[in-house]
Amino acid sequence: MRVITITSDGVVSDTQITPDYDSISDAVGGWIEHISLIKDDSFNWASMYVNEEGKIIHLPYNKIATALYQRGRITDDFIAGDVIIFGPVSDQGDEQDITNDILTEIQGMVG
Repeated sequence: MRVITITSDGVVSDTQITPDYDSISDAVGGWIEHISLIKDDSFNWASMYVNEEGKIIHLPYNKIATALYQRGRITDDFIAGDVIIFGPVSDQGDEQDITNDILTEIQGMVG
């Protein structure tokens, strides 16, 4: 499945992954937590997986992932560590490939 990885040092990569727990856990370096990303009126713009214990184990701050997370929310919470992003969840609850539009928007945040 086509996904985006965003490292805490700001590297955005378009890659492939098997959408199972072990593969996602390997990508984020531990237990996983799902976060729905919001854009405009869409509460299912994309799906982000983070290390559930990222802040507890003092993983580095992820500026790009935090900006994606805070969009559409009133919060000062942040994302720590590397993340993986899938496209929106299907009506059946399954992960989907990242879209070119989402990839282009996230790549535009790097800088």
